[in-house]
Amino acid sequence: MPYLLMITKFGIGASSLASYSACFSDDTIFPASKRVTAIGICNVVARCVTILAPQVNEMRVPLPMLTFMAAICIALIVSFSFVN
Repeated sequence: MPYLLMITKFGIGASSLASYSACFSDDTIFPASKRVTAIGICNVVARCVTILAPQVNEMRVPLPMLTFMAAICIALIVSFSFVN
């Protein structure tokens, strides 16, 4: 279990770094005029999802890890969609 947690933590960091790098390096993803608003909306959504972490933690045993891994998979797919 600790190894899975480290892998998912690495996945979170890598997807976050990839999305920030992609949105600042390519003007077709987020145009310069809307870049700050788009990054702000992404941060608000991330903070709102973070608020749900205690409720996910109170679920039965396999569900928190499955929820966490599903979120990582979604983030990974979205971050790879930024790369051309």
